[in-house]
Amino acid sequence: PNGEAEENAKNSVMWKNAAVEVAQHKAHCMIAILSKNGTPIEQAELFAKVAASMLSLKNAIGIYKYPTAYESSFYRSIAEVMKHGEFPTPVAVHIGMYLSEGKMNAYTSGMQFFGKEEFEVVGSLAQPAELFSFMLSIAEYVILEDATLNPGETIEIGRASCRERV
Repeated sequence: PNGEAEENAKNSVMWKNAAVEVAQHKAHCMIAILSKNGTPIEQAELFAKVAASMLSLKNAIGIYKYPTAYESSFYRSIAEVMKHGEFPTPVAVHIGMYLSEGKMNAYTSGMQFFGKEEFEVVGSLAQPAELFSFMLSIAEYVILEDATLNPGETIEIGRASCRERV
């Protein structure tokens, strides 16, 4: 309604022409998991399974999940990781990225669903793909290990170029 999906599709970092393609949609379905049972992780996995099955329909172009949109084939491929016992972090938590003063910045949206604080990295010198991967790794760790990040904490994953303060 009111162009909400089209507007938020502009936030998609994984779907190049999301805003243009989403603007061409003809109909939509709504999916909600309303359960008092199960953990947030189980609910997120169930949502991903239901959404992936809906996205396998012939005319499904993608899914709008605030604050972004995911292309159908991308979402389904990420949901497939659950068959191997992995958590579908890239569709459970949105990683937004933007450039400021020549440096990369990244933030999460969706951590609160899991009872966790959102976090961001500001002024990174890492390449966009490296920073995106770093953010996903941290989000997955915090969710699955029930970890807490402290303000200003330094976390290092992999190469020194991904050493960031959160």
